Amino acid sequence: RAQTQFDEIDKRKNELKTAEETIDQLTTDLASHRKEKAKLEQKIEADQMFLNEHPLPADSDQGFSQAKAHFATLTEKEKIHCGKSKELNEMQSRIARQQCNLGTLEKKLGVFCDEKKVADAALAKAELQLKGHQDQGDVKEWRDQKRRASQMRPLASEYENATCQRSETQKQLDRRREALNEAKSQVMEFEHTLEIQTKDVALAEAQVKQCQAEEKYALIANQAIPLRKEHLHPNQPCPVCGAIKHPWVDKEEPEGEAQIERTQRALAEATTQLQKQRKRQNIMQEQYTLAEKNRVNLRQQISELCKQIDILDEAITLKTAQWRKAYPESEPSLKHIDDKIDEVEFCIEQLQTAMKAHTQASNDQKFAIQSLNNQAEKIQSVKTDLKGYRDQLQGLTDELNHLNEESLGIKAKFWEFLPAAFHGRIPQEALNQFEERIHAVKACKERLIDKRSQLDRLSVEIRSTAGRLESEHHRKKELDSEIARYQAEGDRLLAARAEKTDGLTASEAIQKLDTEVATKTEKRKRTEEALRQKKEKTIKTQIHKDREESELIKRSKEFKAAQDSYQSALADAGFNSPEAHERAFRDDSWLEASEARLQQYQKDRHTTESKIAELEMFFADAPFDPRVIEHLQNTEKNLTIQVRTNTEQIGELRKTRYDMETHRRKREKQALALEKARQEKERWEILQKEIGNNKLRNFALQRTFDRLIHLTNQQLERMTDRYALKVESMKDMVVLDKWNANEERPVETLSGGESFLTSLSLAFALSEMSRGRTQLDSLFLDEGFGTLDSETLDVALAALEGLQIRGRSIFLISHIGELTRRIPVRIAVQKMGNGSSQVRVNG
Repeated sequence: RAQTQFDEIDKRKNELKTAEETIDQLTTDLASHRKEKAKLEQKIEADQMFLNEHPLPADSDQGFSQAKAHFATLTEKEKIHCGKSKELNEMQSRIARQQCNLGTLEKKLGVFCDEKKVADAALAKAELQLKGHQDQGDVKEWRDQKRRASQMRPLASEYENATCQRSETQKQLDRRREALNEAKSQVMEFEHTLEIQTKDVALAEAQVKQCQAEEKYALIANQAIPLRKEHLHPNQPCPVCGAIKHPWVDKEEPEGEAQIERTQRALAEATTQLQKQRKRQNIMQEQYTLAEKNRVNLRQQISELCKQIDILDEAITLKTAQWRKAYPESEPSLKHIDDKIDEVEFCIEQLQTAMKAHTQASNDQKFAIQSLNNQAEKIQSVKTDLKGYRDQLQGLTDELNHLNEESLGIKAKFWEFLPAAFHGRIPQEALNQFEERIHAVKACKERLIDKRSQLDRLSVEIRSTAGRLESEHHRKKELDSEIARYQAEGDRLLAARAEKTDGLTASEAIQKLDTEVATKTEKRKRTEEALRQKKEKTIKTQIHKDREESELIKRSKEFKAAQDSYQSALADAGFNSPEAHERAFRDDSWLEASEARLQQYQKDRHTTESKIAELEMFFADAPFDPRVIEHLQNTEKNLTIQVRTNTEQIGELRKTRYDMETHRRKREKQALALEKARQEKERWEILQKEIGNNKLRNFALQRTFDRLIHLTNQQLERMTDRYALKVESMKDMVVLDKWNANEERPVETLSGGESFLTSLSLAFALSEMSRGRTQLDSLFLDEGFGTLDSETLDVALAALEGLQIRGRSIFLISHIGELTRRIPVRIAVQKMGNGSSQVRVNG
């Protein structure tokens, strides 16, 4: 029941909240409407005040229309006046410019007169110089001399070649004669040597025969029964050889084997010597034969060289006779030809220069006369223009005066239609302000009507909102009384329930007690565990404390002993306090450096002591002698001078070595350059051989001609798809008619237009081939279009326009009107009546 009461209270509170929100909204709307009403009343009062302060006549719209019409007329007149004023100012400026131009032209006229005088003097001087050069000979005569000199160049070249060849042949002849004399001496020497060698061979052969006989006797003696000398009896035959008189009867023979060995060794040596002598004889014989052949060959060469010299002498004599016919006063020489050609070319150049100077002077005179005439015509034209400009200036002045009178009348009518409040201002500003005043008054009246209707509507809304607000206040009071009644009943019911259940239900009370018991049991366990850990920690801490206290007592005693020892050591070392001891400390680097210095000192000391001991021993053996010092000083000076001399020599040698190295490198470079030149010379000699038989020329011409036809067909295909060119031979070509199964036709069968297109294609191809590394961007065509029909002309112009699109400049010279009209930029040359021409550029 209490919950039901409280639910009703919630419902009433929601309704109460809605009512309060409605009251707040209505209160806000009511205040807003009242403020808006106050503002509207202020605006209505302000608009009414504006209307009272700015009254307008009843026909203000009609007056504004009339004033606007007069203002438009006045504006038009002012524009005309402004335009005429500008024309007047421009005409005055133009007259001033023309007067300035007239003065400038008159000055130029004087300058042109002076130029004409200078041109007349230059022409007279050029005529005098030209006459002087023409007296020496005209261009034709000088060119004839140059042609004759050029014709004599091969003769001079042949003469010099023959002379040089004759000199070279004579040198060869002298060398061959010297070689022949040497060959004769060599042959005689070989004959004498061969005779001696023949005798040596005969001696060697006799020696071999003797050795062979000794070997034979030794073998016979070895085969017989050994006999003693007593076995031989007088007048009795030898038991071995049967001789009654034995040759070796009184000779004692050695043992047989040794005798045979000696005879065989002697025979071998004699045979070897014979072979060597025969080999030397053969070599000598071959050398003699070669020398004899060389002598014969030299005789033949000398005979041939004599014949060549005779032929060359005849050729030189013939060339000299031919040369004497043309130049009897000089010897044949290319230098003479070159000097003659240079002299002729110089004279031709001087004559041509004089002719050019005469032509230039004549042109300058004509130009000066033409400029003088043109300047006079310009002065006359300027004077005529100046007179016309002055007449126009007077007409413009009269028109401006008439416009000023009309503008004054229109202004008077304009101010009649405007209220007096707008007078005294600029017409445009006054008209705009009058228009703004009319629009402002109309807008103010319209706003006044609208605001009054809004004020009436706001008054109705305020009364309606006030009624609704009062109704909502009454509804709020009723809801407050109902909420208080439901609240009292609910509180009474809740108090009765709390007395019976202590504020909770049975299940909630049991659950609450179980939760409290479990919480307190858990808390008791955690507390007992914490107590046990604290006790263990306390025991450990007490043990550690006892051990640390004993250690502290021990360390204190040690510290006291160390401190006493330290103080005693400080006193012994001379320190009065520990701070002084700390200031005496050094870092490791200082200690290492000090240790190194100490070791070096000890080393230097030991070295010094050793030197002192050596010197004491030396002076003990050799007492001091002042003359020794003087001798040592002289020796030192001599050594110093020698060292300086050696140093200078070393420098000179180094310089010589550097120069030799430089020369060596230069020689190496020159050797490389010489090798390259030799290779280049060989390459050019090969090329000269190929050029000599015209193979290379014919090949290059054929390739060039083929490429020309290929490029021509490419150009011709862009103009017409009917014809193409074909190479028949290197000097001829034919036309292929594609429309007639590629029929070959002579080029003479082409019509005039077709011939022009073909010639134009050839010109394009030639320009394409002649470019090389240079870009040819211009093409000049002089006439050639007169034989073309309209269709062919269109094709040709399309091709030229294609070239122009690809970046080339095309220049055409023609008198055909249809062609000139299609050219965008034209330079027209028109003949004048006075013998001159006028140039106009169109486009």
